[in-house]
Amino acid sequence: MLNPIINIGYKAYSYPKRAYDVAMSYNLNHALIQEENGFVVDWQKFMIAKGSPNPITSYTMDFDQENQVFLVTWEYDPYLEKKFDMGTYDSFLFLYNATYNGAEYPFLTNEAKNSLIAGRQNIDIPKHKKQVTYEVYIFFVESYGGGNTDSMHLGKIKI
Repeated sequence: MLNPIINIGYKAYSYPKRAYDVAMSYNLNHALIQEENGFVVDWQKFMIAKGSPNPITSYTMDFDQENQVFLVTWEYDPYLEKKFDMGTYDSFLFLYNATYNGAEYPFLTNEAKNSLIAGRQNIDIPKHKKQVTYEVYIFFVESYGGGNTDSMHLGKIKI
């Protein structure tokens, strides 16, 4: 289910290996925690994209229930933006239902892509029959398909 996102998020970091293999190796080493009853994923450490440093320094998340729109706004580090020339990178906002539990929308992404310097991105959220908790991630991708930033886990949202 995450393969298309992983292929985008790890394409520059993984060459010449397959993006899926590199993502699996990274996340097994950094985001998997052993507990008494087995293993669990630490979603804050889980990376759906690996690249240059994510320039976000602060952010807000808001869900407008009336209009079914989820909005993320952010501030970014201008030094990183210039150093990695990512001012025109497109934002990739990704909501993932980690528990899945038969939800009708296991993940959601933004259709229109705003640039890093726009400082905001929204996703139109389809009506859900039951409440779902999504893990929220954001990363930035070069418009013409070159590099990308690390993903950043922004938290969880219930919809």
